Amino acid sequence: MAVWFGVDAVAGEMWLGPVFASGIRRLGVANFGRGLLIGVGERDAGVFEEVAVGAGWRVWRVEPLFPEARFLRVRVPVAVPLRDHVGLVLYRRDATKFYEGLQRAYRYGLPSAFEPYVSSALLYGSVYRGYAVLFGKGSRGLAGKFSRLKAPLLAWLSWLDPLYVFTPLDVDIATRGLVSGGYTGEAGGALEIPVFHGYSLRVREGSDNSLTIIGAPGTGKSSFLDYLLSRLEGWNVFVLDVTGEHRLLERHGYRVLEAGVDLFINPLAMGVDVAYNVILGVIEATWKEKASPIVAYTLYTALQKSGTLLDAYSHVEKLLSSSRQEDERAAAGALIRRLRPMIHPALLGHGDLPRGRTVVDLSPLPEEAKNIFSLSALYLAYFSAVRGGWSGIIVLDEADRLGDTEVANRIADELRKYNVSIWAVGHSLARVARKLADAGTLMVFATNDPDNLETLATVTGWRDAGLLGKLAYGQALVVRRGLQPVIASLYIPAEFRSRSANVNPCLRFEDTARRHGADPLELMKLYVELFPHRHVVPRILEGEAVPRQEFEAFRQKAGKTPRQTLEALAEIYTCLENREKQASMP
Repeated sequence: MAVWFGVDAVAGEMWLGPVFASGIRRLGVANFGRGLLIGVGERDAGVFEEVAVGAGWRVWRVEPLFPEARFLRVRVPVAVPLRDHVGLVLYRRDATKFYEGLQRAYRYGLPSAFEPYVSSALLYGSVYRGYAVLFGKGSRGLAGKFSRLKAPLLAWLSWLDPLYVFTPLDVDIATRGLVSGGYTGEAGGALEIPVFHGYSLRVREGSDNSLTIIGAPGTGKSSFLDYLLSRLEGWNVFVLDVTGEHRLLERHGYRVLEAGVDLFINPLAMGVDVAYNVILGVIEATWKEKASPIVAYTLYTALQKSGTLLDAYSHVEKLLSSSRQEDERAAAGALIRRLRPMIHPALLGHGDLPRGRTVVDLSPLPEEAKNIFSLSALYLAYFSAVRGGWSGIIVLDEADRLGDTEVANRIADELRKYNVSIWAVGHSLARVARKLADAGTLMVFATNDPDNLETLATVTGWRDAGLLGKLAYGQALVVRRGLQPVIASLYIPAEFRSRSANVNPCLRFEDTARRHGADPLELMKLYVELFPHRHVVPRILEGEAVPRQEFEAFRQKAGKTPRQTLEALAEIYTCLENREKQASMP
């Protein structure tokens, strides 16, 4: 199997040097008119990504459809770059035998013209056996072989001999003409969304579709976002809706899920390191402070022993009450104050990233829990992209809540490599992660925030701060990477202009526990454990008969749970059931 990447790189002498030095065994380099593509064997994909990022390239995984191809004769040594729509497939070989063969062939010394080529082979310890193709006409079969980095059977026959031995310098010179911008996907896959007169937002598979929308409340940014989202048919779209106002997209074919009811994400299910980075990122974004080394160590140690955030919280509580060292108790106390607001049932269960167009309503969650759910969802998207090929668009509502933190920048950068674009929406460009602010398209609605205006001037060069404060509803400064900024009145259909939030009143665990005199953490834990049996719990407490299997599950999980906790749980489950009935009514 071959893995192909769209690549943004800069041509220069030995521009492929880092790849040569990495020892990658199979390599494809191509440009058939859509920008630079590099393919490697599946086992080398991780190595290539690491090397490419280290070289300052931007890479993202794609699945290109190569046009018909035919063999291209190449003069070796290569003196000038290949032009037009061409590609090379290369197989690495050790340079020793190549050098020994040259010495036998040229007993009285190599021609001086050969010396730089041979030096490059000795420098990198490799030469490449391979072939070149010209795209546009020829064989679909050869195009298929090329896409899999395979050599056609005929290529091994000496009388045809399209296989050549290339030194690293040959490859470098041959491919310099192919570096003409990042891969832009298939022309037929582009989606054009009208934005204002004479301009459309182009969204296409395999491209950088990143978008950032900034502006003060009530300026039209959420309405405009919903209009854009309504036009994304046939895409995977995952909307993290922190206010609940994007539920109206249900009318346009989106599925609306509620965090803690329809979708659960456990950060620890993705590994201790993910949970650790997410929690530290939320602490930094929410409280504008970085955890001290001892607090960070205490957190990591607790996470290593835990399966959920609630388990980690319990471990830290035990440390606070049992440690004899004052610095450990102080760290545990500080960590408890930070962890407690993050605990919510939505973060205690397990779930997968849904495909299709989905809105996830986070409005019932506390602010800290919204942040950790959002960051965890980005990591879940990353793992889904790596393992399951999920690609599409993630909408991060009120993205400035996550701040310009290291973890937010890192995961945003990683997602771009796997054909996952983020649409970030917020109030302040200054508080949005740098990797999100550096979007392919930036739209700034009316704002008077001084930090916002200063950051905008730095990012785009726009200096007319006074004009941005005077923009009317639906007007925005539109900045497209590589183009001049322009002020425009954006297209917002009337159906998207009215906004309303419908917050789920059932998931108020703290208030419900307080009314019943129950422990809210115990209530949250039991809520997740008995959630599959939620329809029978109120009936059991009322003394009604239920199926034996359901009763046994209840008895096993509820155990010796206090009556007041069970009554609080029954109230929440009853509220959810009534809400489901109302939603199903015509």
